[in-house]
Amino acid sequence: MNTNPSTEYLMRYSKSELVRMLLSEARDKLSKPDLLMDVISKSLRKYQFATVEYFIAITIDGMGIPIRTHDIGKGTMDHVTVSPRDVFRAALLDNACSVIVLHNHPSGNISPSGDDSEITRRMVQAGSIIGIELLDHVIIGPNAQYFSYSESASVEFKEFGARH
Repeated sequence: MNTNPSTEYLMRYSKSELVRMLLSEARDKLSKPDLLMDVISKSLRKYQFATVEYFIAITIDGMGIPIRTHDIGKGTMDHVTVSPRDVFRAALLDNACSVIVLHNHPSGNISPSGDDSEITRRMVQAGSIIGIELLDHVIIGPNAQYFSYSESASVEFKEFGARH
């Protein structure tokens, strides 16, 4: 599919504007999941109400400040395929110290699936090996509903924000 140059420019501008909004509202450290969700509910609304699943990574610097958001994957209405390699490639390119991943559940049911838990465990392990900590995996739904793995303790994380 070919797009004209002005459409490509607008798409890039919109994405950079979204990142700018996210970062300007998150000047403080992302020290707990509800602060993250305050930022996300304002800036990333398209993911909350999307009809397909998206997987997003937010890279974090050594002070706990967000560097950038990355669209890691786009799937179907009930599945998105991602690999720890995709998440940590973005983190390495941003020279990040940690990362938070999110994905949406278009159904509105924010309960994690077995696949959600498995990919979270794999990302915790991969991050541990390469020295980039996975701070949380958050599942978002409409109306600012969310499930946080770090809050639920269903996967072992270090205390959210403790490093910063």
